[in-house]
Amino acid sequence: MKISMEPSSFDLSSSGSLTGKIFLMIGNRGFPDDHWNDFVLVLLAWWVKAVEAGESNDRSVFDLKFMDGPFSVDVKQNFGECEIFGKNSFSNQAETDSENVSLNEIKAEVFAAARKALDICDENDWKTEEYFDLVSLIKKN
Repeated sequence: MKISMEPSSFDLSSSGSLTGKIFLMIGNRGFPDDHWNDFVLVLLAWWVKAVEAGESNDRSVFDLKFMDGPFSVDVKQNFGECEIFGKNSFSNQAETDSENVSLNEIKAEVFAAARKALDICDENDWKTEEYFDLVSLIKKN
């Protein structure tokens, strides 16, 4: 699993929301697709919280949700080993093959993407409420 972002696509709206291309590579497929545009800082904050919740329980199921559309990545954890797959909540069907990764790998990927997004915000002086929310989540870890 890898989180892919395209910083050149990032755009700060007048309401302070950062949107841009962000998706997950599961196996060799971009999910939801490799041109997915969504709310970057909001997603990353959700994903940090989801991973933290997953860490608190050796056996858990949690989602890495997308804001736009009915898509999420289901994470089924069993003592630090995870099976992940992309899912469409409308059909409740898997949209990707499953991939096995450790919870530590998921956490590292989510936190690295969050730090990269925050660095891009710093470079562009995009200091919004969403930015400070994500900063506070990252600082806790």
